[in-house]
Amino acid sequence: MATEPKLEPVQPAKESGQDDYGKLRSLILGDDYESVITERIKSNETDRVAEVLPDAVAKRNAKDDSLSQQFSPLIQSSIDHAVNNNRRQFAQMIYPVIGPAVRKAVASALTEMIAKLNYLLKQSLTLSAVKGRFKAWRLGMSYGEYLILQNLHYQVEQVFLIHQETGLLITSLSSDQVIKKDPDMVSAMLTAISDFISDSFESTSADSKLNAIKFGDFTLLIERGPSAVVAIAVRGVVHQDVENQLQEVSEQVHEKYSDALETFNGEAKGFADVEDILESVLIHEEAINEEDTSVPWFSIIALGLLLVWGVVTGVNNAIMESKVSQVIAAIGETPGYQVLEHQLEDNQLTVAVIHAPGAKSIQQLQQQIDSQGFQLTFKNVLSELSSPTMLASILSQQYSAKFSVETAEAGFVLVARGTLTDAQVESLKSDSLVTSHFQSVRYEPIILSSSIESQYYAQFYSLLKTINNTAIHFDVGSVMVSPEESRALTSTIQNIKALSELAPQLKQKIHQIAIMGYADPLGDTTANLSLSKSRAEHIADMFKANGITESLIITWGMGAKDKSTVPDNLQRRVDIRIITESLE
Repeated sequence: MATEPKLEPVQPAKESGQDDYGKLRSLILGDDYESVITERIKSNETDRVAEVLPDAVAKRNAKDDSLSQQFSPLIQSSIDHAVNNNRRQFAQMIYPVIGPAVRKAVASALTEMIAKLNYLLKQSLTLSAVKGRFKAWRLGMSYGEYLILQNLHYQVEQVFLIHQETGLLITSLSSDQVIKKDPDMVSAMLTAISDFISDSFESTSADSKLNAIKFGDFTLLIERGPSAVVAIAVRGVVHQDVENQLQEVSEQVHEKYSDALETFNGEAKGFADVEDILESVLIHEEAINEEDTSVPWFSIIALGLLLVWGVVTGVNNAIMESKVSQVIAAIGETPGYQVLEHQLEDNQLTVAVIHAPGAKSIQQLQQQIDSQGFQLTFKNVLSELSSPTMLASILSQQYSAKFSVETAEAGFVLVARGTLTDAQVESLKSDSLVTSHFQSVRYEPIILSSSIESQYYAQFYSLLKTINNTAIHFDVGSVMVSPEESRALTSTIQNIKALSELAPQLKQKIHQIAIMGYADPLGDTTANLSLSKSRAEHIADMFKANGITESLIITWGMGAKDKSTVPDNLQRRVDIRIITESLE
């Protein structure tokens, strides 16, 4: 049985030409010829897209806003990225815009605040103010809130919409009960003034355009947009709300009527309902009645009573100060008394004094002095001066001799040693310090044991006299020692140290170092007392810093105590008084 031949599928014959072309392309371009071809195709496509992209975008935008919606997130992301990575550059770019806006807002706010404050001050003491406070209380609000609601003070009288390029008036509106001006004339005048400003005052600034005209209480505000100008006439103080509303109106007009503004030819056909937008800027606040000529009796009476109270208080204070001055002067003129300070409180006059031994007693002085109706109290600051030992020390300083005290049956006996002249002896017999505190005086003239001891006594009392006659002077209002006076202060400190070293050899002791500060009469009493006290404390600090025993130092602020004949520069000083005590 014969077998049938097997049929195989017929394979198409390869075209030798096509295979040869591929081999040739590979030989010429190399193994990467496919990637080269791909890059070539991309380059051609990019060029073709770049040529048609602007027309394609414009065509799509004319159709709908889908392209804007797609690009918005990308643009927002780009802005965020630029701000976060280039803050300084971004700040420099917006500074010219933000600066004028901030200054404009601040100036407007200050103008409004000053105007309202001025009005409130003028009206705060009137009868209407009392009524206003009562109404505010009934309404449950503060008086300030009530005034803000009641006393409003501006009105936008007219608004003009002007084409930016041609300067032609598109439309205008006016408030009710306002005398209308010719809007075309206003528009023409505004354009002429703006052109005059621009031509006369050259400026390279982009925002150097006329934006306000003010005369009297009338202001013309101008908001310039890309295609139109919105101008408003405001009478009164321009509120920030007016400027904000003007800007919003300009933005709304440009948003809604951009096409009409671009094709404007002098006819307002394409601006239907624009007056509805412009009307929103015709806002106002009730004006304050500045012409009220009624006499503010309540204010006059209140100010009169206040004036009377001030006069009566001033007269009473002057009388009190005069009485106090008389009492202090009388005490200071009494022999043996020195007033350090005084204080008046609730009709109680307290006087701090230094009461020298032998002077009138404080009880006698209280009976003698006319207290001028005050309850007079004395504070004897250095009452220990009345001790016999302290008196002997004072007499030693006065007579440059050596005095001591002995106790007798009937009292104390003052013993004088050294060399005394006849005149000094006669003076001792009548000295109040001696006669009031000692039964008798015994003189024992002796020859000092050696000339060296005599020299010590002479040196001791010479140092004491020098220190007690030294004054440290100050500049006006100052508590610091000037360079010129620092030498005197240094010399005084050295003398005190030398005195302290000599005292034990002569059986003497420094009992106290009194530092008394003074002031000139240029300031008031309180200030002078404080200043003089500070000066004394400053010298005391200098003494302590240089090793002088702190427990010996006492400071006093004397204020202004010198007579008017003493020059002011000599009154600004610190005096130093050293009180010594004999140890025998």
